[in-house]
This record gives sequence, structure tokens and C-alpha cells, in this order.
Amino acid sequence: MSSSRLLHQPLHNRYFIMRHGYSIANDNGLIVSLPENGIPTTGGATGEGWALHERGKRQVYESATRLSDHLFPTDSPLLVEPQVVIFCSPFVRTKQTADILHSVLVSTSSLSGATIPAPEPNIVLRERGYGDYELQSDSNYDICWEEDASETHGENSAHHVESPRSVAERAAGFINEIESKMQGKTVILVAHGDICQIIQTLFTEGFEPWQHRQLTHVNTADWRQLNTL
Repeated sequence: MSSSRLLHQPLHNRYFIMRHGYSIANDNGLIVSLPENGIPTTGGATGEGWALHERGKRQVYESATRLSDHLFPTDSPLLVEPQVVIFCSPFVRTKQTADILHSVLVSTSSLSGATIPAPEPNIVLRERGYGDYELQSDSNYDICWEEDASETHGENSAHHVESPRSVAERAAGFINEIESKMQGKTVILVAHGDICQIIQTLFTEGFEPWQHRQLTHVNTADWRQLNTL
């Protein structure tokens, strides 16, 4: 089964992904992928959890402003914008990213009459699990990506790294759940580097989850529209 077929068709919402901003973990060159390390608001290098770096907060604000301009162009009629719903990983760095995004969108969307609920965390949007590489150098990403592109496609990792297929299946399941509950919405999924890359394969015909590195890279604080209605 191809990656795109994991999603129920046709889709009834418009989807965007947004990666968290530059984080303290990024600044320390560390992999922080497990919930027990990524969710707490204490500990980490600075005692505030593995949160956004100040550089990342600025990144997110600037990127969110661009997304707001895209969603709520100043030359559009009032009261015609679709409702926006934000879901995010519960990791500190993604929750902070979603909160900044929400604040920016609310300040802009109020001019068009749209209302935007607070971001809703969901553990399904967590980072890809990097197993034995947790809290190790982020240079180990390269090893995992090489394994993704190998004949095994990252399955049954000797280092307990979550496979691309596993990430794709949990992400697709969540999107299918959203589809069953709402339609006509603009849904923004705020998540992490690898899950954002892998979600892209769900919306790209002919691509498998293990091919995620062949798609345009989602940099920190980047957002990307995945489909149209």
C-alpha cells in the first residue's frame, strides 16, 4: 500500500504542517525524541525543559506572520475565511510554537471575523522515536536516514528507532480521525522535523514514508500547505 493510500479520500479539510522553531535541543546538537524528555517543562540544558531557543521564538513569530498573511490576506472580503484549527505535539518546543502561531493568527484573523480555538496537543504528533540515540548527538540522524533509504526501510531497527512506516501510520490515523469529525476547516499540524517530512509523503502520490528525505526539507519554523479544497 502506498503512503498516500493511508489517508481516506477525498479529504474534506485543508492541511498545513509547521515545524517547531529552533530549540534548545537543536542548539545543543542533541536528539530529544521521547515524551519523557520532550514534554516536561523542567530539566534540560537550562532547567526549563527542551524548549524553544530565543532564536526559535523569533523564527516562529516571523514564520507565523507569513502564514497569517497567507490565510488572511488584507485584500480578501470580511467573514469569508475558513475556520482554523491547530493541533500540536505536546513536547514543550512544539506547544510553544503552536501558542506563538495561535497568538499571531488570532491578532490577524480578528480583522476578518474568524475565530481560532487554542491549540490542542495530541501525543500522536510527537517526534519520531529515536530509541538508543535519545539524548545523543544529532549527527546520529544521518545514520537513521541512511537506514531508511536501505533495503530495510528502517524496519526492525537494531537501535529501536521508530520506522518511517510507523510514523506515517500514526499520523495518517490522526488525520483520518480529524476527517471523521470536521470538514471545511484549515487544519494546522505543529510537529517535528521527521514527522513533518513523513506527513508530506502522505500527501505526495507515489512516495513511501521511507522516501521522506527526498522531499523538500521542512526547516525549523517552516510551514507548508499540503492540499487544497
